[in-house]
Amino acid sequence: MAKIYLRHFFMIQSLHMKKVLFLSLLLLQACTAFAPTPIESLTVAISPNISIEVFNQVDKDFEKELKAQLREEGYDVQKLELIRATSNHQAGEMVISGLADIAFISKLTYFDLKDQGLMPLLTQLEPSYNLDPSLMDAWNDQTQLDVGKTLQATHRAALYLGSSNYAVELRNKLNTGDQLTWIDLNGAKWCHILVTSLEGYIYPSLWLIENYERRIVELFDHELVVRGYDELMMRVANQECDIIVGPEDIRDQYASKWSSEGYDRSSSIYSELELFALTAAIPHDVVVYLEGQAKYDEVFVQDLQSVLMNLASSDVKNPLFEQMQIKGLIETSPEQFDDYAKAYDYLQEIFN
Repeated sequence: MAKIYLRHFFMIQSLHMKKVLFLSLLLLQACTAFAPTPIESLTVAISPNISIEVFNQVDKDFEKELKAQLREEGYDVQKLELIRATSNHQAGEMVISGLADIAFISKLTYFDLKDQGLMPLLTQLEPSYNLDPSLMDAWNDQTQLDVGKTLQATHRAALYLGSSNYAVELRNKLNTGDQLTWIDLNGAKWCHILVTSLEGYIYPSLWLIENYERRIVELFDHELVVRGYDELMMRVANQECDIIVGPEDIRDQYASKWSSEGYDRSSSIYSELELFALTAAIPHDVVVYLEGQAKYDEVFVQDLQSVLMNLASSDVKNPLFEQMQIKGLIETSPEQFDDYAKAYDYLQEIFN
């Protein structure tokens, strides 16, 4: 009988040890599975659109928050550094040379350096109208504009008819369903700002090329308004310009000033300034990395994208993003800059 008890005892003990061993293995596997992936270093460069004094106040908070968020995604970044470059070009060059892993730069700088391997990772979101660009009635309806303004990856430039006698003639022609001819447009007094402005010159000129095989410089009467949009809007309010070009939301920007501050108009800006054409979409500034970067795998790059997007969209804004006026970020690709390539080439043509 004692032998039977002993046999049972040892069998129970054996089963107990097996359970302990099995649970230990499971625990070990779980610990291994949840152990963060070590990342030796991550360096982020930004363009100098904030002062060095402000940068020194917000850099450590950004490094700490980005590191913590990556930790939640399963990465232990041993050294994370934020660097303020002296220019957009330097920030891009730092990525190319390996001194930085990603950089926040302008879209112009991205195009200057993209042949050296720079790739867009994210693009900034800005307030823009989420409306069909072919429906001009919607774009001239203040209610639809107010409702349709959300954060978007692109915006557009627009062409506007003012309230001068000739502008009203053209507006009446459009309202009867007729199309404006080159003769119609060439008979108008056009006002624009600097030739380097995407919204105030480049994209509207590309619109003319696409639709009439002409450009702003070929117009009979076009004038550069040297003091920018304030003077441009004053000129059209005084009926000194028939057509102006500028941002898609310029009426929203000047609506409160239109009846005061020297403009002194008695009617709404939305009734006196009619949008009659929209240009191709204009992308916003980018976050770039180096194509073929062997330092990180694709999964980490995707997780880094997600973390940066979360930081930018958080209700409590990261101080760095707030100072850089980054309202949001979204994934992007080189194909989304195809239209901008035409604008970039046009800029090179102007200066070369």
